[in-house]
Amino acid sequence: MARKTTQQLAYTALRIEGGLIPAEELTRLTTLAAPEATEQTEGHYDIPKGLKLRDEIARYFKIAQNLWQDFAQQRQRQDANPHSVTVQTLLLPLLRQVLGYTDLTAQSSVPASGNSHHTYNIGHAALGGCLPVVLAGFDQPLDLAAERFGDTNPETGRTRRRSPYMLAQEALNASDQSLWAITSNGLKLRILRDNPSLTRPAYVEVDLEAIFTEELYADFTAFWLLAHASRFGKAHPDGT
Repeated sequence: MARKTTQQLAYTALRIEGGLIPAEELTRLTTLAAPEATEQTEGHYDIPKGLKLRDEIARYFKIAQNLWQDFAQQRQRQDANPHSVTVQTLLLPLLRQVLGYTDLTAQSSVPASGNSHHTYNIGHAALGGCLPVVLAGFDQPLDLAAERFGDTNPETGRTRRRSPYMLAQEALNASDQSLWAITSNGLKLRILRDNPSLTRPAYVEVDLEAIFTEELYADFTAFWLLAHASRFGKAHPDGT
């Protein structure tokens, strides 16, 4: 079994798995220690002139809190569909309205580079299709395999079960145009990087439930600075 590397951080709700970002670098990025050097000025985050980045983060925190409150109420309903409630009530508006993925759309599948016969049913994509986004219900742990995130062998009819995290990572690794991916079940959100080693996970995990139930504003600030759409490049008209 591969040795796991989990870094201890100053943030309660953030976890780095596999050394994706050195802890010192994460601190530098999330405290805005050198905004010009790290491309973290208002302009870099597409904040209109005349507005302050920290003020905008505070505004987005309030928006996100309201989204979480609606989600928390909806998930208590006996007739609630976990996947629909999580995706429609929380994750889609959080990604679009709070984190700036304005072009996030449903995408049934993406083909593997060099093998058009093999596709990955990721569900959604942003940034012109360059950012795979795999969304799950609050009842679906990100590391638990399920048929919904698997694929079916057309010859045998058998379905290979797969976790939301593994679907996102495999789709990311198989695409030449993607370097990052996001997966979330509403309670946790992970930022993944192209990683050939499927046996040694590497990602940043954000505990959304802790941020909003415990009102961890510093952690939300770090999350917003790391996960904003501007951090992952611009969408091109041709989707490349």
